[in-house]
Amino acid sequence: MEKQNTTKPKATRVTIAGPEKKPHPKDGKEIQTYSVTIFGNALDPLKQYICYTFEKAARVAADIARDRGLELVDNTGVPF
Repeated sequence: MEKQNTTKPKATRVTIAGPEKKPHPKDGKEIQTYSVTIFGNALDPLKQYICYTFEKAARVAADIARDRGLELVDNTGVPF
């Protein structure tokens, strides 16, 4: 029987991107969103969070980066 590799990919950095216009899940109106994405070694997104304000996205990304010891990359151009 062949042994399967069950190790999880290692996270290397967390990024904030946006703003991006997306339809609101309830009423379909376009709203501004920011994404917080955790990336692995091969630029593969491991997990993504969608936030409706930059402030929330910045807090989520900073908390993830601090807790996991990851590099934080801001792709928004909005000053912290």
